[in-house]
Amino acid sequence: MIGITIFCRVIDNFGDIGVTWRLARMLSRLGISTELFVDRTDVMKEIVPEFRGTESFPASAEGVLVREWTEETEREFAPRDAVIEAFSCRLSDLTAEKIGRSGAVWINLDYLTAESWADDCHGLMSVDRGVSKYFYYQGFSERTGGLNIEPGQRELDLKYREKRAELLTGLGFSPSVPFVMTLFSYENDAVYESLLGALGRSGQKSAVIAPMGRGAASLLRAAESAGIPENVTVKTVPLTSQDGYDRLLSAADLNIVRGEDSFLRAQAAGVPMIWHIYPQEDDAHLIKLASFLDLMVTAFSPDSGRFIRSLNMSFTTGDAASFGSLMEEYGKYRAALEHGARVWAEKTCSAVNLADGLVTFIKNKLKYSASAAVKA
Repeated sequence: MIGITIFCRVIDNFGDIGVTWRLARMLSRLGISTELFVDRTDVMKEIVPEFRGTESFPASAEGVLVREWTEETEREFAPRDAVIEAFSCRLSDLTAEKIGRSGAVWINLDYLTAESWADDCHGLMSVDRGVSKYFYYQGFSERTGGLNIEPGQRELDLKYREKRAELLTGLGFSPSVPFVMTLFSYENDAVYESLLGALGRSGQKSAVIAPMGRGAASLLRAAESAGIPENVTVKTVPLTSQDGYDRLLSAADLNIVRGEDSFLRAQAAGVPMIWHIYPQEDDAHLIKLASFLDLMVTAFSPDSGRFIRSLNMSFTTGDAASFGSLMEEYGKYRAALEHGARVWAEKTCSAVNLADGLVTFIKNKLKYSASAAVKA
């Protein structure tokens, strides 16, 4: 059995730890001895119910040993077969030296992107403080390192969908409400005002469910400013476990998501989605969004593909007028959008999963190192 350690520094509340926790769980399920160092155990407790009563770490859940990442615990760290540095979280000089001496495979796990350059950069080696380190890119192409989706997730999401009425009833909604949205995003007050207005003008009963956070606060400000139409119900809900969030996404008719973990979960759910990608300097995030949309729309008809692209771009650029107009037309495209989302979900869920890809990569590097040592 090989041993893998993952280091994660929480930057955007739930995205970084969400990705690494799912990965750690999958590695453990493959029989890999897995430990996870995280600098914000308080955030960890929000998404892993087993840890909510835990007062101190290390502690285990689902076969993963979780340690609090501090200067002291990093000094005590002893590398095993592989060390994964999630999203360039920067390990200490001492840890880099330990990795070099141990011969462990050092991997920088980078963010998920659909941009073509990831195909060429995946698996490349660099030298960091005198030690070899490999860049591992998640991606949608076979030339990248796979997607962080658990085996059997599509089948599980379909089962969640079958229990939609039960979930809605538990949240205090009528199980027959015809249009349900979830919203886990960043601030976008003006766009949310347009959204509420468009839903109101549609005339159908709609529910907007927002897990607590920056997006929910923005939505509530918009509701206070513009008012909530009589046919629309807005509800904020407490943060839940990752599995609970998966259920919510699968029960909805349109999901607005952010970050990386919720972005990929929304795709697996097979429901039309809007990705509120984090703003970057020089609008680099729009290039990243456009690259993803170029791929996703291949699963849609030409008309519905153009529509979902426009919906995503107008939302992320903050074009409230355009977004509101598009939402008023949503019903016209709804059936085609739902079909395209299901087709795309089948494609993404059939890709190589990230855990399998990493294990294969690590084993190959370990074999190469052993072979080189024998020849030497």
